[in-house]
Amino acid sequence: MSAKTKPRKTKLKRWPLMPGQFETGDPYSPVAIVTLSSEIELAPANRSLYSALGKLTTENLGIERLLANVLANPNIRFILVCGKDVQGHWPGQTLFSLHSKGIDSKQRVIGSKGAFPFIQNISKKAISRFSKQVELVDLIGETSAEKIQSTASRLALRDPGSFGKPMIEVEYVKEKEEKQKKAAKAKLPAHLSHIAGNVYLDLRKNLVISKG
Repeated sequence: MSAKTKPRKTKLKRWPLMPGQFETGDPYSPVAIVTLSSEIELAPANRSLYSALGKLTTENLGIERLLANVLANPNIRFILVCGKDVQGHWPGQTLFSLHSKGIDSKQRVIGSKGAFPFIQNISKKAISRFSKQVELVDLIGETSAEKIQSTASRLALRDPGSFGKPMIEVEYVKEKEEKQKKAAKAKLPAHLSHIAGNVYLDLRKNLVISKG
């Protein structure tokens, strides 16, 4: 890519889709930074270097949320994994295993050292897309903000442009909604079933849904 040609970007309607232990920077940056269990802060002036920066502490739901957000933003082409991994759960090691080996027939991440490395809400098709869309950069154990910043800067210079259209697991979201609605209604006495919708909203307050 010539120096005069800007990388192609995909316009985003809403992003991120899922909440988590992260802060957003420039959603059109090709770099996302995962700090695992470590608290690592970059100078405010460097927020344009990354699309998101934050923790990943679980080898199942945490990774599912990460994948959902990355797939919904095809401008992300690199994930810089740094900080100290979580012993017992090993989300960092699990993420690399998922990226290179995928999941087995029981939805367990192949090669993961984690205690419960099951990806149950993201399809194999989506996992395959994730592996093609992003390059993982291994800085596990590194906590120097200066080193992380310089690595992110080098990755940004390699920006290949958007991977294509956003991929959103809409069917998964709809199924989750229906289960939560039924659960909310089941917990209420019959004469209060008409307010199930309000209880449902409380149950899903931590889930941000985009339908395109």
